[in-house]
Amino acid sequence: MWYKSKEEKVEDRLFTKIWMDNWMESINNSAEFYRRAKSWNAPLILTFNPPPQIIEENDSTGIYLNLKYGKCEELRYSKEIDESRCDVILSADTQTWIQLMEKGADPASMILKKKITLKKGSLILLSTQSKAAKALLKSAPISDRKSSQEEKPLMARERNKFYSTTEGLDINSTSMKLFRQKSKRDWTKGIDLKKDAEEWEILSAEKKKVIAHFMSHILAFEESAIKDQLPIMQVVAQNSDLDDYMLMTSILSDDSNHLVYLSKYKNEVMGKSLDLVQYHASHFKSLLYNKIPFITGVNDSESTTAVLLKSLSLINIILKGTLTNTYYIALQDYLDENKILPALFDGVTKIKEDESYHDNFTQFFIAHLLSENSDLIEFTENTLEEFLTDTTNIIQENFTFYAKKDQFAAKKEWLLNQTIVEYQKRFPK
Repeated sequence: MWYKSKEEKVEDRLFTKIWMDNWMESINNSAEFYRRAKSWNAPLILTFNPPPQIIEENDSTGIYLNLKYGKCEELRYSKEIDESRCDVILSADTQTWIQLMEKGADPASMILKKKITLKKGSLILLSTQSKAAKALLKSAPISDRKSSQEEKPLMARERNKFYSTTEGLDINSTSMKLFRQKSKRDWTKGIDLKKDAEEWEILSAEKKKVIAHFMSHILAFEESAIKDQLPIMQVVAQNSDLDDYMLMTSILSDDSNHLVYLSKYKNEVMGKSLDLVQYHASHFKSLLYNKIPFITGVNDSESTTAVLLKSLSLINIILKGTLTNTYYIALQDYLDENKILPALFDGVTKIKEDESYHDNFTQFFIAHLLSENSDLIEFTENTLEEFLTDTTNIIQENFTFYAKKDQFAAKKEWLLNQTIVEYQKRFPK
């Protein structure tokens, strides 16, 4: 045959009598719905605007479901008379219903987002049954359904180096000049590095080693935060509200300013030739060189909610939240304890102010995703526990660079405890 037959649309296979019989069977076999809907004792009608052809052919207004104590006693085409004796009537277009069934979404939150219309009933009452309603939609037999925890293969990417810890940023490049002119939050201009440069020359070898060690990791954290947030932002731009995306671009700008300051400090105070890569040991490389660019290398065709949550958790809770803040706190503690390098201390203070602002958005955004995808809470918790192991391995690995007699070696237990504290602050509640 020289032409391809028209591909059958998903909605053409749905909402038939056989499909409704299958849905009723699925509801009554759903342990989740039975557990969530034990107090649900009311009929529900799902209507369509405009109605699909199969609904019109059956002289129906939508789909009638008689739900009683975790079971469905009747599921059929609804008639006008049903609407007068039904407690809840919801309306949406066909594609919205299909998408909500695929995702198992909460109808109450969709009403607030104006994706569903509540034609009859109480939003408060529906909100109290939100988990039951999600389980109800989730049980619908959508043949093209993707598992909420399905993870498609990610684009395999691997990192060879961090520019900021090798040759450093070219502060005088045209792009960098334009970036710094464009950025209105460039607080680096007010920090004088001259005193720190003079002081660096007379620091002991051990103090230089500790500062270089901190900087080798912090530079990589900030560079990774910039590069590895971009694929996540592309997914957010496609699937979230514009204000979320715009706020993420401002966070990316802040992180870029952090990297400009830290790279400038490394080059002008510590010296361009200083080898920072020597402090990137095996656990550090496993997370920063391999796992992070691999996991966050998502694109639109791979953007399941599970993958997005995993990427956000890794970048924002583990990398930017737990690791970066732990290092900044530890670095400032070391600088204050030894009364050295005031410009570095001041710069880190400014960076931490930004990071606190970033944290607020991150926790809100992840909590928002989990509220709409509660079935992914356990998945996210397990993911974070795995990454926490990577984090504590990196912290412990740091101390293989120091002898027991070194001043910094005594900080091991304190630094591990600080890591756990920073993690617990950001763990989704």
